[in-house]
Amino acid sequence: MKNQFTELLKIPKLPFYIALALFSAGLALASRQLLVTETLYYNTFGEQLSVERIDQMLETGKKWEWLGYAFLPLAVLIRAGFTCVCMYVGRLLSVSSRASFGDCFNIALKADAVFVLMAFCNLIYFTFAGVDTLTDLSASPFSLLFLFKNDMPADYLAYPLGLINLFEVLYWLLLSAMAASVFKKNFSKGFEFVAGTYGVGLLLWALLIILLIM
Repeated sequence: MKNQFTELLKIPKLPFYIALALFSAGLALASRQLLVTETLYYNTFGEQLSVERIDQMLETGKKWEWLGYAFLPLAVLIRAGFTCVCMYVGRLLSVSSRASFGDCFNIALKADAVFVLMAFCNLIYFTFAGVDTLTDLSASPFSLLFLFKNDMPADYLAYPLGLINLFEVLYWLLLSAMAASVFKKNFSKGFEFVAGTYGVGLLLWALLIILLIM
């Protein structure tokens, strides 16, 4: 298990980050062209707003669309940075060993490819399944939220249900495997480390979001 991810971890961080940002931008552009059409806006807001108001929304969206693409590289850094900080703090609190911030960021950045893969799979699914309104795109088809989106018992449950998805599981497994490789542990120890650092951080973040929504 230690040697399987050695080559991935050896890839320089900057080129890998640039690749993630470019893939994210490409997927966002494809989603905009294939899924988030003007028809989707009319279907979503047609019964609530006038045609003129919807036209204004579309014009405003086109005007500021570039901001969404510009934010994507920052979004990659925020996701990887959150995981990195959780892992680094956990290593600092460990009595037995230490790890550099760079090691933790390298693991988090490489594992972030899972979320790019999730965006790609979401795009493929919705392209073939079809969407009628923007609400249809609000939940990944690979999450528990997708099963309850039309019968949500409470609004504050939407975020935690969205977190429970196939790719989050894959993310944990990849983090665990790379942590085990870098920190010279077996996979089970790597998973324990991820659960005790990133897992705790994610739980606290989810609780904060729930409290803000309630």
